[in-house]
Amino acid sequence: MKLKLDANLGTRGCRRLVDGGHDVSTADIQSLAHASDETLIAACAAEGRALITLDTDFANAIIRLSGTPASSWSGQRRGRPRVTSKRRSELYSKQ
Repeated sequence: MKLKLDANLGTRGCRRLVDGGHDVSTADIQSLAHASDETLIAACAAEGRALITLDTDFANAIIRLSGTPASSWSGQRRGRPRVTSKRRSELYSKQ
């Protein structure tokens, strides 16, 4: 499966998906970490990739672009605290 991981996801998940045989790209690798939701959606569409993100408002961009919710959209919220990209960088630089 072709996937793109949003910038708010760490490298451990990426490694596990790649190890599982998936074709994985990331927003960080493609310099899309600070891109708008619309730009990220367009990149995924052009590459034929499904997007995995932790953004809780991402569906709003899909609805704006398509006029209706995307059938492939699936949201899941976990009770885990949010980690800023700066803090995530600090944590991963220690590994």
